[in-house]
Amino acid sequence: MGAYGLIRINMELLPHAHSLFSPWLMIIGTIQIIYASLTSPRQRISPITDTGLNGAILQIISHGFIGATLFFLAGTSYDRIRLVYLDKMGGIGIPMPKIFTLFSSFSMASLVLPVIGIGVYQDFVLSLSVEKVEAILFKFFDR
Repeated sequence: MGAYGLIRINMELLPHAHSLFSPWLMIIGTIQIIYASLTSPRQRISPITDTGLNGAILQIISHGFIGATLFFLAGTSYDRIRLVYLDKMGGIGIPMPKIFTLFSSFSMASLVLPVIGIGVYQDFVLSLSVEKVEAILFKFFDR
């Protein structure tokens, strides 16, 4: 669930510990940001290129849409069948073929399989930015 999930779970389960350690975590995060911004010019490469930033934003948006759709489909299948366990369902391909097709396709998109083009473009953009950084590193270290 990432940082949001950790903060949400910590605030609900361990409120005293969260209030105790959250200032320290903010200080450590700020130090990491400042350290990364100070060391990147010395390395002669920019850690965030335009291509990489665009790919990351597209990846975040795609992940949000795919995750929300999978949760929606899980809720829809529960509303129709009223069963939670997969072994008691006996398969959803026959009673709900459209939901099964959407479930299958969005599951493949969540895995970023090339069958579905939803997540492939973002990974292509991110790989382009990695290739640019590799080219810069190759020029820097190949002396």
